[in-house]
Amino acid sequence: MRQQIRKASQGLKQANPAQEITHVIDRGGDDEALFDFINKDLNDKFVIRLKASRVSEKIDVTPIKLVEKAFTSKSSKYYAKIRIKNKVYQDVTRIIEFGEQLNGYAVVRVQLITREGNPIFKVPMLLLTNKEVTTEELAAIIYQIYLQRSKIEGVFKFLKDILGWEESQIRNFKAIKTVLTFCYFVAGYFYEIESALIENESIKFIAYLGNGKGKVTRHYILQGFSKMIVKTEVDEAIEEFGITQQQIKQLMQLMMRGY
Repeated sequence: MRQQIRKASQGLKQANPAQEITHVIDRGGDDEALFDFINKDLNDKFVIRLKASRVSEKIDVTPIKLVEKAFTSKSSKYYAKIRIKNKVYQDVTRIIEFGEQLNGYAVVRVQLITREGNPIFKVPMLLLTNKEVTTEELAAIIYQIYLQRSKIEGVFKFLKDILGWEESQIRNFKAIKTVLTFCYFVAGYFYEIESALIENESIKFIAYLGNGKGKVTRHYILQGFSKMIVKTEVDEAIEEFGITQQQIKQLMQLMMRGY
């Protein structure tokens, strides 16, 4: 993990030495040595999700779990409606707490509460960062930064489930680069530029291929794009083997007859 993080950091800094880099990592990165590596060795920022078992620092008291500890600062925000994993919740309150530290780094705790007063998730989310967290606005920014991970997870799911990434069904290197570029672009920026994309005729066509039936959404665009990739590979194979349109027609007729 450190090797990959260092490589990404160096590559980004080579392109723009002045930019600030923030590494957003899930619970697999909950490790003190990794915190210090990013902070001291790379001189970068990080937002890392902590495991629920994390305990507070022992300062004249017995340490307790951070998910249970009382934080010094707390704020809340109301949402009329939110969607989580295709499920819609109404009248949700987001509670963000901060003011606690772990090994000198700031901890932010987040909970989502339903209108009945029940937590949507059984255990609060714990986020650790070396960024400044002195106000509720800054604490909310840390939460928003971490939520960017969901866009990447969506890309992984698409590559695995739709394109059969784990089976390496796409073998053309140029096609692979195109897939990655397009998928990350759509996943990362669709909602920011949705109004422009949904009016683009080419994007409408791709969504139609993805069985959008008039709807232009991120899901249907990615579905349609997978069909475009398959078509590209088929076209390249036809050209390579010199298959004529008449031969294709004959093959289709055989398939329709059940041969």
